[in-house]
Formats: sequence, C-alpha cells, structure tokens
Amino acid sequence: MSLPYELEKYREDIQHLKEVPTLGECSSFADLCWDEADPLTLDPGIKFETMERIVVLQRIKGQLRYFAGGWGKQENVDKVPNGFGVFLNIRI
Repeated sequence: MSLPYELEKYREDIQHLKEVPTLGECSSFADLCWDEADPLTLDPGIKFETMERIVVLQRIKGQLRYFAGGWGKQENVDKVPNGFGVFLNIRI
C-alpha cells in the first residue's frame, strides 16, 4: 500500500497541515548519499510544499525517509537550511 494512500486514513487529523502548504504526491526524491535505490521504481511519497520550503516523506527499502529544505527560487534554496534522513523509530 502506498504512503499517500495510507495517509488518507488520517486526512481529518492532518487537515490543518494542508491549510498553508499544499499536499501532493511525489514520485521520488534522490540523494546521492543513500544506497542503490532506483528512484524510478519507488512507491510514491508525499510532499508538503510552500513557496519557500518543501518536506518530502517516502518509503525506500522499508525505511521512512525524509528531505526538508528550501524550495522555489534559488534564494530560498540558499537561505533555508535543509536536511535529510531516516525516521529510526517508525516501522512501516
């Protein structure tokens, strides 16, 4: 079952998150520091997006991974701190 579909079960609980950022499906995001996951074969993730920032969650090889950082104009990408990693305490 894909992460966007699973998130639908919690639509009412997270509705307040959608009031400012847009919520959408993300086919993939890539980071060269991660292992040999093929971004073209991954289940879709979800993204929360504003004019200046993006947060992406995606299941990759049994792990829930994230990216957060600047978005849109290059000046946003440069000024907003970014990070990526794996949620260690979530089993999916």
